[in-house]
Amino acid sequence: TAAHTLVTDTYVRLGVRIVRREYVDFYVNGVKVARNTTGIPAASEVMYPSFVNQTGGTVQPISHLDAFRIAVSS
Repeated sequence: TAAHTLVTDTYVRLGVRIVRREYVDFYVNGVKVARNTTGIPAASEVMYPSFVNQTGGTVQPISHLDAFRIAVSS
C-alpha cells in the first residue's frame, strides 16, 4: 500500500533515519511509514541519496526539491 498520496501543489516532508547501519526508518510528514533492515551498505561503502520520479501513465513526473538537509550523529 502507498505510504502517502501526493496532491498537486502540496509540500511533503520526506525523512530517512539510518541507525548504526542496523536499520533505516522512512518518514512522511514526520510520521514513520516503514523500516528496512536489509540491503544496508557496509561501513566501508558510501551511501548516496537519490531521488526517483516514476509514473504509471504518460504524464512526465516532475518534482521540486525545496530543501535538503543531512545530519550526522554518533
